[in-house]
Amino acid sequence: VLTKPTDKHSYAKDTLSRLFAHNHMQREIQHLDPHLVDARTGVLGRMSDALTREGLKVHRFNIHDRAEGLEGNYRPDPFIVDASGIPLFNENPSTTDMLENIKKLNEDTKQESNVFADLWSDSLLSAMTSNAFLTSALANVTISSSFGDDHLGKGMEMIVKLIATREVRKVDRDFFFISMNGWDAHKLLDNNLNRNLETFDKALESFVTELRLMGVWENITILQTSEFGRTLEANSVRGTDHGWGGNYMMMGGSVRGRQIVGKYPEFLNSNAPEILDRGRVLPTTSWDVILSAIAEWTGVPPEALSDVCPNLDNFPKSDWFDVLDLFHTV
Repeated sequence: VLTKPTDKHSYAKDTLSRLFAHNHMQREIQHLDPHLVDARTGVLGRMSDALTREGLKVHRFNIHDRAEGLEGNYRPDPFIVDASGIPLFNENPSTTDMLENIKKLNEDTKQESNVFADLWSDSLLSAMTSNAFLTSALANVTISSSFGDDHLGKGMEMIVKLIATREVRKVDRDFFFISMNGWDAHKLLDNNLNRNLETFDKALESFVTELRLMGVWENITILQTSEFGRTLEANSVRGTDHGWGGNYMMMGGSVRGRQIVGKYPEFLNSNAPEILDRGRVLPTTSWDVILSAIAEWTGVPPEALSDVCPNLDNFPKSDWFDVLDLFHTV
């Protein structure tokens, strides 16, 4: 990630991230912390932590798979939810009373009990309770839109259902992380892009429709990210290769849309100060300045923004976005 202003002559020594590699840059975009200020946390987890310190109840949900970006320091831990809901604990027990026996065994804490065993038991019982509660809450949710049977559509449908349980969960804020693969178009970019955008558009349309029917669209922000952009120059098989800077989208009922923020290159050849070899674009707007504005919109106080986005203070305040630059209302 971009941790401070740089240029095409200095970016290699200014950048701690291992550029152009999927695994490294996927991790970096979720942690936003290459200096390892708080190594085990992700940027959304730190945002959640800051809101928790303000007395808000916050839930975090991984859709399909665990995302490091949601890791934080406060409970409850992030949930992992698949398209069909919360995976049941011990769905096929070997005896009918196994669940009760597990609870009794782990509730049997004594003065001489091992502190690590007690912590493990506490975590297990908490997970079992949350599992049963969310399963029950989701069972009562119905929606009207069709999301399709693809991975993204099913995941977006589950996010809508989880949002519908917000009052039952008595939650103040929710964070969700969902991913869509298949964008690494080293060949036949046009075919790949058209197919993926059609999938994305259908899921997004149903998602927005349902949230508007629920009356919560004004309270939703969607941030689309990627580990990197692509080369502007095509390769020999009509595809593109790994780049760095790129274009990303943010949308929501309160988002001040229909605008491009950040600096767009004045021209797109190798003589431009932002263009590297083969049309790899050097980013000039950091994720810290975008996510700090989103954090403030969610209720993170200004004094905690540098904890959430640890590279923020490396950029001049003239590069920062005021929350009202990106949102109609706070």
